[in-house]
Amino acid sequence: MTTARTALIAGLLSCVSAAALAPAAEAQQTPRDTFVMAMAIDAVNTLDPGRIGDAVGDEIINNVCDAVVALDTSTDAKVVPGLAESWTVSEDGKQITFRLRDTKHPSGNPVTASDAVWTFNRTLAINTINAGTLREYGLGQDRAKDAFTAPDERTLVIKLDKPYPTNFILANIFATRAAFILDKKEMAKHYKADDEFMKGDEKSPGWLNTNSACAGAYKLRSWTFNDSIVYERNDNYWRGTPHMRRVIVKQLNEPGAQYLQLKAGDIDAARNLNPEGLEGVLADKNLKLASAVRQTMQYATFNTLDKAFAEPKVRLAFRYLIDYDALQKTVMRHEGIARASLVPLEAFGALGEKEGQPFSLDLAKAKQLITEAGFQNGFEKEFLFTPNFPNPEVAQHIQANAAKIGIKLNLQTMAGAQLFPKMRQRGFEMAMLNWNVVPADGHAFVSRLAMNPDNSPNLPPSNMASWWSAYFDPKINEMGTQALFERDEAKRPALYREIQLHQMQNGPHAFMFQIKRNVGMRASVKEFKFTGNRAYYRTVEK
Repeated sequence: MTTARTALIAGLLSCVSAAALAPAAEAQQTPRDTFVMAMAIDAVNTLDPGRIGDAVGDEIINNVCDAVVALDTSTDAKVVPGLAESWTVSEDGKQITFRLRDTKHPSGNPVTASDAVWTFNRTLAINTINAGTLREYGLGQDRAKDAFTAPDERTLVIKLDKPYPTNFILANIFATRAAFILDKKEMAKHYKADDEFMKGDEKSPGWLNTNSACAGAYKLRSWTFNDSIVYERNDNYWRGTPHMRRVIVKQLNEPGAQYLQLKAGDIDAARNLNPEGLEGVLADKNLKLASAVRQTMQYATFNTLDKAFAEPKVRLAFRYLIDYDALQKTVMRHEGIARASLVPLEAFGALGEKEGQPFSLDLAKAKQLITEAGFQNGFEKEFLFTPNFPNPEVAQHIQANAAKIGIKLNLQTMAGAQLFPKMRQRGFEMAMLNWNVVPADGHAFVSRLAMNPDNSPNLPPSNMASWWSAYFDPKINEMGTQALFERDEAKRPALYREIQLHQMQNGPHAFMFQIKRNVGMRASVKEFKFTGNRAYYRTVEK
C-alpha cells in the first residue's frame, strides 16, 4: 500500500505543479445562455422514460420530465411537490390521492391524471426495470386497473396493497422516472395506432429516443449516440423559465481530456475527473470544485458459505484491518467519506457521522478476533474487485494489513461484466463493490444488504447482496419488516439504528466509504445544484 499511496501523491503533486507553472492562456468561453458539460454518456442506449435503466440516463431524463412529486434540490431525503401540487393519504395508509397542478406539456396539451394512468400502464407493458419498481410494491399489471385511477383530469388515485410508509413510497416511486407523466396525445402522432401503449419496437423505441413528450424544464432537441445530447429550455415551464436557453452534454470518457477542455474554457463543467484533474481544478483560480455525498457505499463483502467467513468474528476482524484515516487523507481524499454503517449519511434513518464509523486500524484486535474464531494460523482467500480507481489501491491496503495477522489475500481484478455474474452465483470468497440505491431511505439499503427472505441456493439470479453472501438472519428480516411498516415516521429511525448497530458487528459486509460526487466547473458557473443522485440543470446560471 505504501508504494501505491506514494505514487498517487506524487502524481497529484506533479499535476498541481505543472498547472501552477504553465504559462497562463486566456480561456475561451461558452455562450452565456448555454451550459456545456462533459461526461461519460456512452452507456445511454435509450431516452424513452419507460425503458431507461442506468444512472446516467436517469439524470438526462430527469431534466426533461418531471415526476408526480419531486426531491428537494438540496437533499435526496426530502420530498416536495412536483406535477402534483398536493396529496392526501387515507387513514389506513393504503391510498394516496394526488391533486395535479394546472399545467401543460410543451405541446400545449394539458397534463392530466388520465395521462398519468396511461403512462403507468405503458411502463408495465414495456416491462423493464421501471416496471419492476412498481411490481415490488404491489403495483403490477395484476392490480393496475384498480391501483391507478383518474376520477377527474386533475385527480390521480393510487391504491397500494400494503400500508407502506408514505415518504418512502413517494421517494421510491412517485419521485422517480416510474412516475413521469407522458403526453399521450402528442405521442399518438408519432406511434402506430395499433400499439395501445405506443411502446415502439424493442430494438427501436421510436420517436421518444430523440424527442420529449412530458412536462419538464427542458425539451430534448437532439441525441447523437456516443457524441452529445442537446436540450432546449421549456419557456412555459411551471416552475419558471430556466436561466440557460440551451444545455449541451458532450460524450467524453477520458478524465484527462475533460480537465483540459475545462481549463481551456471549451466546457463549463466536467463530471468524470480523476484525482489529478481534481487537484488541477483546486490549483486553478479560474476553476472550482463542488461535491456531494452520494447514496453509494463502498464495501468488502464475504461469502458466508466459506468456512472462515461463516464466522462473524472473522468478518468483524476485517473492519479492524482498515486504516480509515490514512485512506481518507490519501487515496480517498476526494473520493469518499469513511463510514462503516450500511445506511449512508443523509438517508432517512442513518446513524450520525460518529456513531456510523466506530472503527479504526487495530491489528491486535483483528488478530484476537480471528484467533477466537479458531483461525489463529490465518488463511488464504481470493479477493475480487474491478480495476477502476480507487479499488486497486484500497484492496492493496487491506491485503497488506491482512498479511500482518497471517491472512493471505490473492488480489484479482476483473471487469464488472465478469464480476457481477460471479457475485449473483455466489462464486466468490471475498470481493469489493459499490452499492447505490434510490431513494435515500434506510429500507432501501437494509432490504438489499441485510434482509434475505429466502436463502435457498437454487433461486434465480438476485439483486440482493445479502443473498449473494448467503447471509440469512431471521431476526434481521423481522426487524426490517417492522421498520418498513412502522406508520409513525418518528419511530422508524430508532428501528433502523438497531439494525445498523447489529450489522456493523455481525453483517456480511465491511462498509468502508460513502462515495462522493465531484464536479469541476468554471468559476463563472453559479447555482448548479446537485445531490448524490440528481443534478438540476434548470438552476444553472452563468
